[in-house]
Amino acid sequence: MEVGTSYNSFQEFKEDFDRYCKQNYVQYTITDSKSLKKVTGKKEKHFDEKFVYRCIKYQCKHSSRNKKKAKKSNHGLRVNQRTFDMGCPAELYASIDKATNTFKILRHVTEHNHELSSDVYKQYPEQRRSLGESLKKTTETMLKLGVKVKVLQEHLKTTENHFITVNDLHNMKRKMLFKNNESHTEERIFLNQLEEIIQDDPGASISVKCCENGALQVLLLATAEMKEHFNLHPEVLFVDSTYCANKLQLPLYTFLIEDGSGHGRPVGYCFVADETNLTIQTVYEEFGKIYDFSKLKVVILDKDLSEIAIVRTQLPDVSVQLCKFRVLEALDREVRKLAFSEDVEAKLITTCRQLVYAKTEASYNEKLTVLTQIAPPEFLNYFYRYWGSSKEYWAAYLTNSVVNLGNTLNNRTESHNNKIKDILNRSSVAEAIKGLMLLHKSKVPAGKHENDVFSNHVDKNLTSNEAELVFVELKAARENPQSINEQNCMCTIRKTNLLPCRHVFATRISNGEEVFREDDVSSRWHNSCPTKRKSTQIRTVAADAEIDIETQIKRRRPNTSTKKGKFKEALTKFREIADFMSLQGMQDFDEKMETVKQLYVFWLAGQNAAVIPIDDVLQSVTDELVIQHDEDIVNSVLLE
Repeated sequence: MEVGTSYNSFQEFKEDFDRYCKQNYVQYTITDSKSLKKVTGKKEKHFDEKFVYRCIKYQCKHSSRNKKKAKKSNHGLRVNQRTFDMGCPAELYASIDKATNTFKILRHVTEHNHELSSDVYKQYPEQRRSLGESLKKTTETMLKLGVKVKVLQEHLKTTENHFITVNDLHNMKRKMLFKNNESHTEERIFLNQLEEIIQDDPGASISVKCCENGALQVLLLATAEMKEHFNLHPEVLFVDSTYCANKLQLPLYTFLIEDGSGHGRPVGYCFVADETNLTIQTVYEEFGKIYDFSKLKVVILDKDLSEIAIVRTQLPDVSVQLCKFRVLEALDREVRKLAFSEDVEAKLITTCRQLVYAKTEASYNEKLTVLTQIAPPEFLNYFYRYWGSSKEYWAAYLTNSVVNLGNTLNNRTESHNNKIKDILNRSSVAEAIKGLMLLHKSKVPAGKHENDVFSNHVDKNLTSNEAELVFVELKAARENPQSINEQNCMCTIRKTNLLPCRHVFATRISNGEEVFREDDVSSRWHNSCPTKRKSTQIRTVAADAEIDIETQIKRRRPNTSTKKGKFKEALTKFREIADFMSLQGMQDFDEKMETVKQLYVFWLAGQNAAVIPIDDVLQSVTDELVIQHDEDIVNSVLLE
């Protein structure tokens, strides 16, 4: 932008000026200007409105500007404010040229006394806050969902290459809240949110119960889609509560079911004022008014025995099961609390696990006998008081006799609740309700089975379409494995899709065999099948020899020259290691884990380390001993 350059309008000048600033990584601000609105009304000073300004002066962001000192009465400019002032002389002055009727650059100083770079340019407030319409809309949506500003800041930096500070995002969030909630009380906002749910989803059900003093006691939400999910898959209901989901500290109960694809789907959210028996009873009563429990078979809870009594009262024909992980967690905690020796502690923990997962009554009684022989009296008193009389809720040989679709854990609701806490993060009740609805609309599944090798292999190895078909067959097999006989199998899926059917799974479940085998599924359905690999044989003759040249299209390797690429490469390999480690026995797992930890210690210390097979080390030591032994014999002979 040279001095004397003319433009037909201010818009044309501004576009060229913005382009210049972006290309040279400079940030200018308007320090002086005369708007045409102020000068047009004066005598003989009529200008075309396309110029906007009679004259305008831009100075570098780091220039020194003439500022009046603040008065002691605190009027005027605020003192002790941070600025970009570095005394930079760069400036640009443009004005309307009457002779040519154009907008002309009259002065342009291009010298700067500071660094000009892309990194510095991106961190100016004007650039940080300039997101663009599309990116701004996406960012506002993520803020509405309750995404943590630190996570959102990192996301914008890595995926959009846009730098923005945490304060900028907080200001954007406050501006959105002020715009939406201006002149509204919190109660009015709460009611508006409930009305909005009903308007958007007429089939939704909202149940609100208050105490005698008018305070909120129970708030139950269920959308039309949630109802549809429950009506299609009503056999098993998962229930769990979470905290820190709103600033009023109201506990949030989440209700989930398992759909035909093995995913957990929420079918209800409920805020409660407290967790007394009366309140929990009200929750199940209101839940029963929305849903038909006639087809419900099992309710899986966390570990609250008092809640079991309420469920048994409200749903007398439904079996209740406790999450086995929480049962074992409670038993392990009691073992460690009583401070036994390490040997006794290890034996008690192992026996308790065998007791919980015993597949037959005879096996259960056998492990119970072992427990009574090795456990001190204080632990036996605890076990019989809290667990011995309620084994139908947690013992595998009893829980496996009812339809639970293979679920023994409550990890679905816990996983879903973790997502909820990440999104809500101590928001108001109205904001929490809005966040829950946004989360539900985003259709984030609560996870598939995580308690058997079968599901892990299916998720990892099979294509998504074939995995869905296999999960449907698994569900049918888990519902009633005793009534399915493999000899009477007439399923076409084995021939048409080369996939195992429900009869295969049912037989293995009944026999206590491994549910999944890699050779069950044709290699064409495995993710490792090289469908994207192309090979072309090119035969050429050179020096009387035939050379086969094979060209391949391989999967693109992450760019390890960047931090993100290195992270992806390392994470891929460590996931493979974690999958392998999870299949090891306890002793092998501890040994291999110790090796990994020691390797990490060396790396942290800045030392390189090499891994050598133990067999090679033992062989090397043996060879050295043999050589040393032979040398001793030779020396003794020479001495004689």
